[in-house]
Amino acid sequence: CIPARYALAITSFLGVCNVYIFKAIMSIGVLQMNNGTAASTRNESFPTFDWTPVQEGWILSAYFFGYILTQFPGGILAQRFGGKWVFGVGVAMTALLTVLIPLAAMRNVWLLVSVRVLQGAFEGVSFPAMHVIWSHWAPPQE
Repeated sequence: CIPARYALAITSFLGVCNVYIFKAIMSIGVLQMNNGTAASTRNESFPTFDWTPVQEGWILSAYFFGYILTQFPGGILAQRFGGKWVFGVGVAMTALLTVLIPLAAMRNVWLLVSVRVLQGAFEGVSFPAMHVIWSHWAPPQE
């Protein structure tokens, strides 16, 4: 078939694509979810929320609060337990939390902010874990 390093490169690429999709999803979603959006661009079949611009800012920035906190611990966890496990759990938990976004938004804006912080925390381990994986697979000469 194909060499293992190429398979790793392909799966790494697909995993990182997921990471960026999870990171950007609320930047797109908040436009449809907020009542302040122009009615001509909003899908009326979905619920909307009366978020202030400050609340929107919290929703959009909450991801990065969690993300920045787990960069260093993510590398330590990946060294100790293996990069594939840390990366896999991080992406899987972020996917689960993404499914919970609509439920959290319907419940309370601050619950949504909390879900976004958790998403960032689980995604923050992704790149350190990927670096640990590649440190074992990439020869020093390359």
